[in-house]
Amino acid sequence: MATSVPHNTRAHVELAPSKASQWLNCPGSIILSRGIKDKGSWFADEGTAAHELGEKCLRSGSNPHDFLGQKFGKFEVDADMAENVCVYVNHVRVLQAAAGVGGLIESKFYLTKLNPPALMGGTSDFTLHDKKARVLHVVDLKYGAGTLVDVTDNPQLKYYALGALVELDLYKDVDAVHMTIIQPRMDHVDGPVRTEVIHPADLIDFSMDLLAGAALALTPNAPLKTGSHCKFCKAAAQCPQKQADALAVLETEFVLEDATPIELPDPRLLPVERLASYLDKFDQLDAWMKNCWQVIFEMAQAGVHIPGKKLVAKKANRKWAVSEEDVLKLARKWKFGKKEIYDSKLRSPAQLEKVFGRERPIPSNFVKKESSGVTLVGIDDKRPPVTLLSAGEEFSAEDAPTDDLL
Repeated sequence: MATSVPHNTRAHVELAPSKASQWLNCPGSIILSRGIKDKGSWFADEGTAAHELGEKCLRSGSNPHDFLGQKFGKFEVDADMAENVCVYVNHVRVLQAAAGVGGLIESKFYLTKLNPPALMGGTSDFTLHDKKARVLHVVDLKYGAGTLVDVTDNPQLKYYALGALVELDLYKDVDAVHMTIIQPRMDHVDGPVRTEVIHPADLIDFSMDLLAGAALALTPNAPLKTGSHCKFCKAAAQCPQKQADALAVLETEFVLEDATPIELPDPRLLPVERLASYLDKFDQLDAWMKNCWQVIFEMAQAGVHIPGKKLVAKKANRKWAVSEEDVLKLARKWKFGKKEIYDSKLRSPAQLEKVFGRERPIPSNFVKKESSGVTLVGIDDKRPPVTLLSAGEEFSAEDAPTDDLL
């Protein structure tokens, strides 16, 4: 496997591992996406910064908290980023210590030896061959907090593992492949570190499916198929299959046979089975409409007149036009110190555990885990269901006298 390549200078591979779920499920998306510029996003830039922080720590032997206040790309390392990247760094270091080797950090690989139909390869976050245990470890950091990533049968991870198996020629030296997703900012019933163990022979089977899928994706008029994989597809806004699916929903659910629009019913009056059956269909419509808004917005920015709409400036927020040192000098002139002009907050339990050390554990009653609320997801989601109080029970619980009132 090749040496590390800077995140912002990596060459584009059309059949990349990060898009494998997309083009394996929807082969036609590859050709449909050609010519559409990948504009990136704030979330992608944040993920890149987190990866660069993790790489820096693993290569230098430092810890994420050592870089508090420093910038990686556009993002300054704060306590939350440091704590979350720590989960990744600590897991990798456990693997390194057990194997007695450093492994490969942010290393590039290609599937050239498999004679793919086009350039195929990518950059793996962390790869390690534990010779003593005869195990290949592939670890992928997912810093995003918007989409829960499942480790089971994950095509991106299999792609990475296959690349390591091929380039390092480990066919006869590995008895098991441990593929791990680390997603510290998303709740999962199995925790932030999730591992699937497969046999190397499974990767050989996967390679045949991968190469066949790649060949199909490069075929003119390859089939299009909508699904959850559409979320990050560059061609989603102009996909004819998404449009056809959305129109089919409208025609079957909201229009009479004579094409006369019907009045939408009050959801509270619908049977729960019927209301639940609409959810997946609404997802299709919602995704398509968001894509429409994005296209219209880009057209408006390009100077196209949009009937009934206009571009306006967002609310302006006051920001410092000078350096922090200049503001601090001003404050000192007026006899104010750092305590008055800087906000401070108590460090998190994970951060203070590092300060106190193992010999001074934090009492269990000092720490709690508290969810910010609930969200409605599909029944296949890995998180356990919650039991909510009924309206009457909730009222009774809130109105019950507390100990300090008795």
